[in-house]
Amino acid sequence: MDLKLSIDRRKSRETSLVSQIVQGVGDAIRQRRILAGEKLPSVRQLAAHLQLSTFTIVQAYQRLVSLGMIASRPGAGFTVVNQVAPHPAPQSPQPPSGPNDHWLSSEVFSDQSTSIKAGCGWLPPGWLDGIEFGRALRSLSRTMAGQVGGYGQPQGDASLRARVAFDLARFGLPANTQSILITQGASQALDLIIRSLFKPDDVVAVEDPCYCNLLELLRLAGVRLVFVPRTPDGLDIEVLDNLVQRHRPKALFVSSALHNPTGSSFTVSAAYKVLQIAQRAQMRIIENDVSRGLAPSDAPMLAAMAGLEAVVYIGGFSKTISPLLRVGFVAADPATLGALTRLKMVTGLTSSAVTEKAVHQVLIDSAYLRHLERLRHRLADMHARIERKLSAAGVELFHRPQAGLFLWGRLPIDPESAKDVTARALKQGIWLAPGAYFGTSGTASAWFRFNVAYCDSEKFWRFLDKL
Repeated sequence: MDLKLSIDRRKSRETSLVSQIVQGVGDAIRQRRILAGEKLPSVRQLAAHLQLSTFTIVQAYQRLVSLGMIASRPGAGFTVVNQVAPHPAPQSPQPPSGPNDHWLSSEVFSDQSTSIKAGCGWLPPGWLDGIEFGRALRSLSRTMAGQVGGYGQPQGDASLRARVAFDLARFGLPANTQSILITQGASQALDLIIRSLFKPDDVVAVEDPCYCNLLELLRLAGVRLVFVPRTPDGLDIEVLDNLVQRHRPKALFVSSALHNPTGSSFTVSAAYKVLQIAQRAQMRIIENDVSRGLAPSDAPMLAAMAGLEAVVYIGGFSKTISPLLRVGFVAADPATLGALTRLKMVTGLTSSAVTEKAVHQVLIDSAYLRHLERLRHRLADMHARIERKLSAAGVELFHRPQAGLFLWGRLPIDPESAKDVTARALKQGIWLAPGAYFGTSGTASAWFRFNVAYCDSEKFWRFLDKL
């Protein structure tokens, strides 16, 4: 057997020891250095060889079992059960030239190589090791054996909806299982809301800059957009008030905590002012709050302040559990939720009961709250470090949020050269997220979104220094 496993303890903060073992064994299988049916070293043998604890090896083997790459058989140890075709050579994605580029369907999302994903929107895999996926999947294998022949529930798994309602109540938002619709990620939630509540030529207000997927969904729906500048404290209240009086938008799409892409959160004062303007104009608010689990405790929640008659609330678990599971949710008043549920069934039937139950198992595990606490502390440390180094590199920071994934920074370049800078970065294995991707005007921009969890690389800093 040609396993050739090596561990770099210096990288354990970036990529955990468990993840390094999983990666090493996975590479050996993909490269056909070990074949289907071959037996892996025992837990004790591999622990002794790598000078690690048996607990670490057990965790790695359990994850490989969950991934379907190896199997555990009583008395026979761990064996390879399938052969995975070698990965094709990764191809660099093309940078976007404007808001209409098809970047979402490009290799930015499919390339799993070791490129520096400085502009991506998710956590590094090694940061999710605090989640007991193996325990959740084992529990599901015992409870779902007799349920594989049917669809899930139209509104989503009842136990998960109850847990979501319980968690929302902790933030002061009264909800119950009938207030919650589970969706295939927050993106499906946005799509259902847009198609249910708006028709072509309706006026809708959005933030500037804005979450890129939302912009494309609204444009596909044919609505007319008006834009409200984002500020470090929330929204430009004066501009919002003027736009509402002039255009009478039907709704405002907004992110109250850890806005994507700027990373900023509303102050309580700004939240009250936005709600007052919305109430006077009878304008509905769609609150996209997918990063709530990473947010500071004092970040206001608009739905909790105004209720579900005034605010449609969107949440999800891609930032705290895994984007791979594609589980989000909507909390809304009964009439809205009924319309969303009917549209969900028409366009895609039910969402995945398996992933919904897996998320529920994670949420009720006592390790989850500890996982969130570690994430928040780790991200705060990275913010302090990355903010300092970006400033030293001449990057102008929009805000210093000290929480969440994102920083919004202006590079010391001509805005017209942003596309060229993005292309040069890609050639060096660095993914950047240029501001044109999040912009509402379609003009060139020197602003970029940075993910602090991926930026701390000497290669990345050398690239910035050359700018």
